[in-house]
This record gives sequence, C-alpha cells and structure tokens, in this order.
Amino acid sequence: MKVIPVADTIDEAWLNTIEELRHEPGGRAAHVVTTVTRPVRPDLSGISIDPIFQATLESTLIARNPRWNRVESVAETIFPGSLYRWHMASWSPELSEEERADIEGRSRAFFDEYFEMHPLIKQAPANSWGDTYFGRLVDWNGNNQLDYWISALRGKRELRKRTFGEANLAIAGEGEIAVGGQLRASTDHHHLGGPCLVHINLSVVESRLNLLANYRHWYLQERAYGNLAGLASLLRFMSLQTGYPPGELMVVSGIAKAQTDARGGAGAIDSLTAQLRTLVGPK
Repeated sequence: MKVIPVADTIDEAWLNTIEELRHEPGGRAAHVVTTVTRPVRPDLSGISIDPIFQATLESTLIARNPRWNRVESVAETIFPGSLYRWHMASWSPELSEEERADIEGRSRAFFDEYFEMHPLIKQAPANSWGDTYFGRLVDWNGNNQLDYWISALRGKRELRKRTFGEANLAIAGEGEIAVGGQLRASTDHHHLGGPCLVHINLSVVESRLNLLANYRHWYLQERAYGNLAGLASLLRFMSLQTGYPPGELMVVSGIAKAQTDARGGAGAIDSLTAQLRTLVGPK
C-alpha cells in the first residue's frame, strides 16, 4: 500500500503522486491512495487547477508522446463539462420555485443533449471498450445513475441530513446498481481492456459531499491529471445540483504507474516534475 501525501489542490495531488511513484521499483505500486482536500473552489466557480500548470504539463507530455490525449479530452470522458451550462447558484430547498426549476432544468437539458450524442460517442474509435465513463453513469441499460442520486441527495438536503453514505455509481461489469458497493461483476474478465475506472462513491459527511473513485490501473502521465480534473468537475456538478458543498476527492488505484518506460523515461519525469514543483511549491 502507498499513501500519497494529502494535497490541497489537483495540481499538487498529481505532482505528489508521480514523484512518489517515480522512485518505486518499476515506477509502480499497488493500492495507491491519492487525496485532494480542495478539488473544487469554495465558491464553486471551478476546480482547483492552475492553467499554467496544466498547460506546462500538457505541452510537455504531448510533445514527447503525440498520441496521448489532451487533459480536457481525458476529463470529458468522466464529465463533459463543455456541454453543461455552468452557474454559481446551488440547488436548495430554501430557493424559490422558479430558482429551483432553473437549476433542475439545467441538469435535464444537459442529460438530454448527451443522450442525443451518446450513440455516436459509443461508436468512436477512441472508445475501445464501447463507451465512456460518463456514458455508463447516465445511460447504462437505460438507467441514469446520476439523475437518481441527484434526486436522492436533494431529498436528504430537504431533510437537513448532514451524513449520507450510500450513493454508489457503478461503471464496470454488471454493476449491481440497485444495491451498490460492487466494484466488478463476476462476469467482468477484463485484463487491460475495458474501463480502468470501475466505481465511484459519493458520501456526505458533516454536510460536505465527498467523492471516492476506484481505478484498476492508473496511468499517471498519460491520463491521471485529466482523470482528476474530470472527477473534480463531476463533484462540482453534483454539489451545484444537490446543494451540498464539495468536500474531498480520493482516488484508490489497484496499480498506479508512473510510466517510467514511456518516451524519455525516468529522466524526463524528473525534469518535468522539477519544473512543475516551482509552480506548486515544496511539499
């Protein structure tokens, strides 16, 4: 098990994780835990990413590995934020009926737009396992998991519940959506094919909404920063739609890989992390 030093922002969390894994044998470790205490800005205006950090990371990695996707492309597989009509007002039972209807209408319009695109998205060559993570969250055999849990969490908010820990979002295998808690179905025999992200849990503690994501394999250079950005955007969306302020984001990976065998090797990682550390500050 490898517990990464807890980070305040997404930038720091990614940097801490790859710095720690870089020195593990083969650049990899089992059961890696990465925690971000402030993945979403307190005013919900965005996620805790510095544009300069993102641009530096992205340009460096893609220059070395042109076939890797940009951060936004990876993030949008988890939450397609470019389709959502963002706003700063959170849903609340104290809002007027008109104000609540506006916020609720944004999520419905967002889901409807994605549903229209979903058949084409599933056929895209890049989706080697036939879907995206967000596709599984909102349209898995006709079941919209996010819409269900938004409604459930609004109900808890109306009852002023400060603690709630049963919102399980299944992605891999059969999922056991009605019961929750199953990471992989018995029929899921994927090795490296299929989804790496298999399960998301949402929990409310002391009135804050927290997100836990479970990855089978986590590729730190190729995808992890975009994964964190997408998960943070999903948490931001759920906070706005339920009225629970955002809490922490945690990723637990079965195996996390610094990808020291990628182009440039460990030396390229050291050069990049040293440059990015000047933007984040010392541990």
